[in-house]
Amino acid sequence: MNKTIFNVFGIPELHEQICHHLTPHDFAACVQVNKTFCGLFLPLLWHTVNLVPSIEHASTDHFILTSEFLGRTATARNGHLIRSFTTEDPSLIVALPETCTNLYRLCIGDRVQLDRSVSVRPSVTLEAMAAMGRNPGVTRFRMDTIDGDITEFMNTVVRSFPILESLTIGLKDGQLAHLVKPGGFLDNCQTTLRKLTLTFYTDRSDFDDDDVETSDEFISLTACQQSLSTTCIKTLKLESCRTLNSSSLFELVKRLPCLETLRLDNQTFDTPLLLAETLARSCPQLVHLDFFESSCYDDRLIALLLGASAGWKTIRAPYSVRISPECFKVLLDHSASTLENFVYESDYTLCETEVHQLLTRFENLQTCALDLWCDAALMIQPPTWACAKSLVSLRIVINGIPRPDIKENHNKRPLGEEPLHRGDSMEKSRKLQRSLYARLGTLTQLECLTLGTDFSEHHWGDNREGGYSNDIGVAVNGYQYECLEFTLESGLGEMGGLKNLIKLDLTRMSTRIRVIELEWMIKNWPRLETIIDLFPQGDTRDPEVEAWLKDNGRVDLHVSSTDHRC
Repeated sequence: MNKTIFNVFGIPELHEQICHHLTPHDFAACVQVNKTFCGLFLPLLWHTVNLVPSIEHASTDHFILTSEFLGRTATARNGHLIRSFTTEDPSLIVALPETCTNLYRLCIGDRVQLDRSVSVRPSVTLEAMAAMGRNPGVTRFRMDTIDGDITEFMNTVVRSFPILESLTIGLKDGQLAHLVKPGGFLDNCQTTLRKLTLTFYTDRSDFDDDDVETSDEFISLTACQQSLSTTCIKTLKLESCRTLNSSSLFELVKRLPCLETLRLDNQTFDTPLLLAETLARSCPQLVHLDFFESSCYDDRLIALLLGASAGWKTIRAPYSVRISPECFKVLLDHSASTLENFVYESDYTLCETEVHQLLTRFENLQTCALDLWCDAALMIQPPTWACAKSLVSLRIVINGIPRPDIKENHNKRPLGEEPLHRGDSMEKSRKLQRSLYARLGTLTQLECLTLGTDFSEHHWGDNREGGYSNDIGVAVNGYQYECLEFTLESGLGEMGGLKNLIKLDLTRMSTRIRVIELEWMIKNWPRLETIIDLFPQGDTRDPEVEAWLKDNGRVDLHVSSTDHRC
């Protein structure tokens, strides 16, 4: 029995998989089984202590020990196992014993609900942190908001956490000036600090930027900016910035010459041109730009930001951010030789022309994730794809391929003649498909290929039986019909160069994969692990394919009908 337990839990991957299905109550029960189980599960039970009841267990990567399990004696005995501690009440960190020598993450506040910030008196927090003492192991600290002058609080953070790497702090009206003023936090912060996240709150709806800009404190700050020291902060995130004083932020940016990653809210800035100029002049290493979700960026701001770096490496734009062709041209002019990751979730503004330029002009592109429908005929136009030797992950919907072989949709209902058939023959269809396969086959470094449709609410709405069609394709309920067949007759053999392919996503595509195609894939794609939607939902499963997968298929080949994205 003991030998069996040792063999099972001695495999880290198996142990991890088992633990992902257990709750904190299960961990507590396992600890009481015997010494072996106690040694295995006690560190997991105490790894994350969370005293914020609103956070669900599924919201973190680790299992959460809540207040119902927490006792002073047990905490003192197992403090060395606590790695992450979260509470809404800063006075509760007094409960952390001196044995918490391995603590690396301390959070005060409820980040799940940004509109309900936890505001406390500085004295409460300072007393609690003083009681906690110096904790040299903490590398990540978060505090939602505090009232009043935050200078002493920030000084305490510097003294308490000497190797701090990530700081998240909530600020109220005018508090940003306290961080950047002479002798303030940026003059004394840890040399190890690399990531700074600022979330802004206000108690007044009629907040006026001039209240801070015209103050004596801000004027002195501006006059002394040339003599201020700089930091090694590489990541700056700005959240909920509806009331932020823009000039104060510019002074902060001027102090961050090592800044590499910027994530911001467009409502922060009333002078986008000054922002772009400040970034270009003060942050020469800035290469990663991450736009916020649910923010309406105008073309002018996007264009100025895309031109603020000598060469972006990463651009991430959620569904709400729409990059126009004019803005894309700015990106092309500034970052064609440097861009490595382009994630664009909107299916508007950009068209196949920009996608074609993205693949043929950006020579170092490694990740290209697009929620756009692109015409197959345009995708195969010259020149060749410049990113053929660098692209590792590609997500795109390629449509506009005549499929006269399809007469019914996934619900066995008749499909109309237009635009699906277009009067073209299967011979003409497969000629187009072979050319497209050949182009995809040049991506020799590709590991993840996603050609399936992301069936989500912002693409299709709540009408689950809704249809969509345009000049380049037709879809019903998110299913593609004018798409690649993935058969050897249609030219699949042209993709034999994808020796590094690990994951193939065919979600909601009308493919015709048989046993012969599976055998070809496994032979020619030796690293293949996952095929998503080999059996599209609603389709009748091929019994020969199912039997082959069961009896002859590679045991590590995972076939899924669940939507996963690269």
